[in-house]
Amino acid sequence: MGEASFDQATCQRPGFRRWRRRTGERFSNRLDGRAFSGAVIVSRQARTLDIHPASGIQWQVSSGRMERRMPKPDGILGVGPLWGLTWLPPVAAVVWADRAYAPLFAMEVLPSAARWACGGALALLGLAVVAWAGRTLRRHRDAERLCTSGPYAWVRHPLYAAWIWFLGPSLAFFANCWLAFLLPPVAALTLPFVIGREEAKLEAHFGDAYREYRRRVGAFLPRWRQR
Repeated sequence: MGEASFDQATCQRPGFRRWRRRTGERFSNRLDGRAFSGAVIVSRQARTLDIHPASGIQWQVSSGRMERRMPKPDGILGVGPLWGLTWLPPVAAVVWADRAYAPLFAMEVLPSAARWACGGALALLGLAVVAWAGRTLRRHRDAERLCTSGPYAWVRHPLYAAWIWFLGPSLAFFANCWLAFLLPPVAALTLPFVIGREEAKLEAHFGDAYREYRRRVGAFLPRWRQR
């Protein structure tokens, strides 16, 4: 496996021009007029060429053919780790308040068994949504079309929605602290500021299809009237 980075100036060097001719005229015509400032990864075993230009759109050349590929996603967690950082201040405040004034925030109206039953039901629902979304994403990992099936037919970000509406509230029941119910709304308010990168990449790749999907499907809540 060899890896190199080159820009427009490199494309004018004699060595690169000779290499380009060897790859075939069909491929060289596709290279003309394009500014590549990304990475080129050549696999001798697979005899393929992966091109990652500055635009973010990836191309693969194999057996003289050039094929467009979907940009690699940020991973199944997406911006989850960054979003988790926004949880730290409110979580710390809730933990401090619960320790300092535990009797004030305890759910005395619910018996212990009822609290655990409610928390368990919400946790199971949240984990079911996470598993459903994960399986749907795996089926569409190498697809060229926008994923709008499964939970993505209801909300654009089902993984985050599962935390906001199910997993987050379940923690309040388990911790016996009604103040923890404030955490999911706070998270819902901060999340739109950190998912911009995800949605920008999807819009750049899918164009009008994603813009229509975003207009029709809510981020964290279904838009019932438009279904």
